[in-house]
Amino acid sequence: RSTRSQLIQSEEIDAVSGTLSPIALLRAVDLALEDGAVRGDTALLIIALDRHSLIRRGLGPRARDLMLRAVAQRLRVLNGPSCVLGRIADDEFAILVRDVEGLGEAEARARYLVEGTQRPVDVSGRTVAVRVRAGVVLLAPHHDSSDEVLRDGHAALDAAMSTMGTPVGTYDETMVQRARRDLELDDQLAQAIEKQELVAFYQPIVSLADGRLRGF
Repeated sequence: RSTRSQLIQSEEIDAVSGTLSPIALLRAVDLALEDGAVRGDTALLIIALDRHSLIRRGLGPRARDLMLRAVAQRLRVLNGPSCVLGRIADDEFAILVRDVEGLGEAEARARYLVEGTQRPVDVSGRTVAVRVRAGVVLLAPHHDSSDEVLRDGHAALDAAMSTMGTPVGTYDETMVQRARRDLELDDQLAQAIEKQELVAFYQPIVSLADGRLRGF
């Protein structure tokens, strides 16, 4: 095989999991958008491993890779050949799912994947628990690119990560609005600190019994 074809292959396939690379997965999402898959029948599911970095630190990168391969294989089996599966980050997979009947079915699919993926994995001679969360977003008319779909999928994933006992989060438009508001507030705070524009006011503590100042 030529060097050029090997480079092309390396851009298409993730070397660790054997799934599509981030570039190839995002290209598939862009093609779906170009095909008009914005009628509520196509979803992107993001599956994130909770203990990815802990396993890498505790057992080493090879053990981490073995776990990723096991999870990828489970996702292949659970999804079947009609879905597009790719690894989009160190601890994240994404699945492009066609022909779903709205957000409810997409969420049910994500819960099925979470349950089917969370079986323990034998890694480096020991049994390691697998815990995952999922974010779900339907491709919609306001999505102009795969980046926007991925942004909204991560917003849904963040909702699942921040809520105890909720393994699956679903996207709604208020999520990105809140994120933009929080980002703006954080930027304003950083600028205020840099320009020394913050002034501290201390609330006095006064005794109700005698009205005397007790502290701040």
